[in-house]
Amino acid sequence: MAPLALATAESGALDLTGTNQTLVITVAAIALVALVMGFVFRGQVLAADPGTEKMQEIGAAVEEGAQAYLRRQFKTLSVFVVLVPFLLLLLPRTTGRSGPAARSSSSSVRSSPQPSATWA
Repeated sequence: MAPLALATAESGALDLTGTNQTLVITVAAIALVALVMGFVFRGQVLAADPGTEKMQEIGAAVEEGAQAYLRRQFKTLSVFVVLVPFLLLLLPRTTGRSGPAARSSSSSVRSSPQPSATWA
């Protein structure tokens, strides 16, 4: 089987060979089977008899409850989606140069402090 080549920004191409190619093809095949099964099940549900009048009434009540639940969930989550980024901006941050960027810009030779304890 010929290697799969995918374009990337840095190198121009990404070659998938061996186990990686097998895994990508397997995942793609499983995804396609899942999509086909989803359409088959959708068709079966839509073709099914809606049931008696009482069953339809119960189904409508269940749907109404589910919609109310989802509305409440989205309302609660929207508060977090809006507030959390702003709250994260309020967290204290360092003002001096520290972290990976500061360490990489300093010289490569570093002296480490020696322990001051002496052994008797």
